[in-house]
Amino acid sequence: MHRLRHLLEVETMSATADLDPAWVASQTSVDLAHVQAILNQLSAEGLVEQAADGRFRVAATRPGRNLSARIAPTLIAMAQLAATAASEADIAGLLAARNRMDSAIAALDAPARAEAYRDVITRIAAATGNSFYQLAAAQLLNETRSMIDALTTIDLQIYTADSRGGEMLRMVEAIAARNPALAAEAAQDHALIITLRLDQLAVSASG
Repeated sequence: MHRLRHLLEVETMSATADLDPAWVASQTSVDLAHVQAILNQLSAEGLVEQAADGRFRVAATRPGRNLSARIAPTLIAMAQLAATAASEADIAGLLAARNRMDSAIAALDAPARAEAYRDVITRIAAATGNSFYQLAAAQLLNETRSMIDALTTIDLQIYTADSRGGEMLRMVEAIAARNPALAAEAAQDHALIITLRLDQLAVSASG
């Protein structure tokens, strides 16, 4: 079920496509007798929908749909505003969170890296002083918890040390330097990295 969920979340399957039980069984390594229970659970999660005739289809609107397109404008706006609105305490906390993320990367500690990443994003949102961005960041982080965990594992296993989190480092440093233009540039780079990692996740899930 984990593999099928990721296929649905990262949009490797077309909206409203029929879900053939035999195909689901082949993707999940679960026998046909349990396919109905899996589809019922995914329906409850909003990833699939059941038609009146009882057949299941990929949901037209899914929790992870167009994820990178939703993240980019929010992250860029947050980084820009944080660079102008952050207090000294905000910056100190952000740098400390960034250092924890660096330590987790060096130790190849995926859970610690994922938690530190969430802390960095939460602190950037807090530094804006804007309740809209704070709520938006909290909702996105809650919605993407499993994806962040999966992407972090890919990041640590596949990519070289020099390519891990570089754009995050630049974003935090730009905010600390109170440079909104550089902060926005780094945030845009990070949104692109998210898109590339989601593509890799899709390949891993379908392989």
